Amino acid sequence: MIPGHTLARIWLNKDSLRIVFLDEDWLTEAIKDGRIALTHVEAESWLVLTAPTSGLQTFILKYGGDKKAFPLQSAEELGRVK
Repeated sequence: MIPGHTLARIWLNKDSLRIVFLDEDWLTEAIKDGRIALTHVEAESWLVLTAPTSGLQTFILKYGGDKKAFPLQSAEELGRVK
């Protein structure tokens, strides 16, 4: 078990919340082909980002709106319980 954080994009609407997680396959490919340079380790089948906070913040600012990094078709929508 590796304690860590999950990267996701969130939209808040009046009575719902939409969330889409960072696409792991996209990230793995982008790191392997050199498009993204974030320090990381591979732990079993997991890619664990070990970049400092400033590096992760820069990454999110650059790719937070990228529809391949955060594919909208895989978004989950949660509604308010009344």
